[in-house]
Amino acid sequence: MGKRLFLLLWGMGMAVSLAGQAFDEFYDRLESYQKKVELEREKDESVGVRLNAKTFDVGEYMDIFSKLSVLPGWRIECVYWSNGRGGRPLLYGWEEACDRKKIIRRWREEKWETNLESLRKILDKNKLSQNERRKRERNFRRAYAPFLTDESVMVTYALDSTNSPLRILVPEDCEMGYFQLLMFDLYADNFALFWHALYGYRFLIRNKAQIEFLIQENRKESFDVCFEEQKMLPLLEMDVTPKVVLEQDRCVITIYAFYAGSGVCRETYSIPRKAPCAITREKSECLVKNGFRGVY
Repeated sequence: MGKRLFLLLWGMGMAVSLAGQAFDEFYDRLESYQKKVELEREKDESVGVRLNAKTFDVGEYMDIFSKLSVLPGWRIECVYWSNGRGGRPLLYGWEEACDRKKIIRRWREEKWETNLESLRKILDKNKLSQNERRKRERNFRRAYAPFLTDESVMVTYALDSTNSPLRILVPEDCEMGYFQLLMFDLYADNFALFWHALYGYRFLIRNKAQIEFLIQENRKESFDVCFEEQKMLPLLEMDVTPKVVLEQDRCVITIYAFYAGSGVCRETYSIPRKAPCAITREKSECLVKNGFRGVY
């Protein structure tokens, strides 16, 4: 009896270990791809930067999420948002049957009308003559035109929550499927960050190596790693591997994560096992606070 119990516990321990290793390997592959992505300067430096297309392919990128599938008739696309003070990639869902030119034209018109309406309210308050109003509107159109390029319109499109890629992604009904869905939600756009966007830098902690990395960065006085080392040391003795539990109706995932703007956090999420697989953060606890050593 004792031997059988020992084998059972040993088997359960091995299963947990192998699962943790699989989560680790997946995230390592994701992080490795993200780190190789490069940025390049736009010709107009006031616009900022853009992704170097030679180092990023959205199809290759999505292949990393092998346990996620896209709804039929849809695909994931990417546009880079940059305004000269910061930048980051934006992933969005695109319906393949849509006419891109028509969509861009409609969104451009809506964006223009929204901003023009705001201008008209200001002009109404100033009680200007019709000639002066028309002059102001022409000048506004001329000044605003550079912000209505196809790419800038697609940035607006991507930022709209109705076009979130999460709405068209379907996870396999397994631990890895739900884990990849959560990682997509938390980290899929967490790469090629430019300037002020670095305030949102974050990564998954999955073993002692990441804690040791943070301690070394803190000792080197890195800009975005600043904490009390004594408060970090206990984490070296903790099991910080992701925990994924399939329950009857949902999947519960507990992770440790580093956020440059807040610190090391322990977070628990739940995902229904039936569509729509909306992700809910059930609990978040900051274990070690982190700050910045200056401002960008």
